[in-house]
Amino acid sequence: MHRILLSQRGRIFFNAAGFQLCWFACVVQPGPLSLTAVGAFIAVQAFWLSAAQRVKALLFALAGAGFDSLLLNTGWLNFPPATPFWLTADPLVPLWLMLLWLAFASTLYLSLRWLAGKPLLAAVAGALCAPFSYWAGSHMGAVSFTPTTLLLIALYWALALALMAGYRGSDEGSDESTAVRTR
Repeated sequence: MHRILLSQRGRIFFNAAGFQLCWFACVVQPGPLSLTAVGAFIAVQAFWLSAAQRVKALLFALAGAGFDSLLLNTGWLNFPPATPFWLTADPLVPLWLMLLWLAFASTLYLSLRWLAGKPLLAAVAGALCAPFSYWAGSHMGAVSFTPTTLLLIALYWALALALMAGYRGSDEGSDESTAVRTR
């Protein structure tokens, strides 16, 4: 197994499957165990990414958490009041969602790197997939919102992924933009 995780294909699989498991754990039970698992996942991803990729992923995650915090503070997005106080960060989104944004940002350099240089495809993927993720989370009790919120989420994700894909495509020629570290 150690060898698989060190291969490029193994890293991509681990990144895609690991993010999905992190999402499920945080949405179903946002607590110490799920936060520890997401933290470990992020640490592994950080090890595999270059310093520049880690900075870009952090900026993408901050923008996403900022957008969700804006939705939260304007009443478009709500989290259950039963969320433990240590998991909330008013006026920001809960800690588990901040960590999920960081975990997702790592997928842009691994399992979703095929979107680099394809902003239109990235926009369509963002507009379709992101609202489904929020919708699924709402059906698991992690978040609530109005149908209009899904439209705002679709627009944000279409724009964010298109910009990221276009930006990643502009530096596609460099070794750092397409490959993760091979330690």
